[in-house]
Amino acid sequence: MFYFRIVEGDHAAVELEMYCNYPSGRISRSLKLHRQWALAIGRFPFKGDKFAQKVFRGKMYRVLVRDAESTFPDKTSVPEFLRYSVVDTIKEVLTGVPEHG
Repeated sequence: MFYFRIVEGDHAAVELEMYCNYPSGRISRSLKLHRQWALAIGRFPFKGDKFAQKVFRGKMYRVLVRDAESTFPDKTSVPEFLRYSVVDTIKEVLTGVPEHG
């Protein structure tokens, strides 16, 4: 799980989470985590690169935010006060220096 802080506008200082499955083995290209990692470093990770969350720090991103699935087990909607938003994906790095290899 990663945390992103909104830095301007009506929701400044609000933190949103982004959920990515972290496998016990290799991070394959089909995983959301691989795509987010590549966007954060500005290239596809090289074979043998070790993933570290620090690649996301010190940068500003344009992200897509969505409302999390907000239903009870019977598929009816939960009350609005129980709903929350999450970062769905990184769209681009706005500031910070991506790695280039």
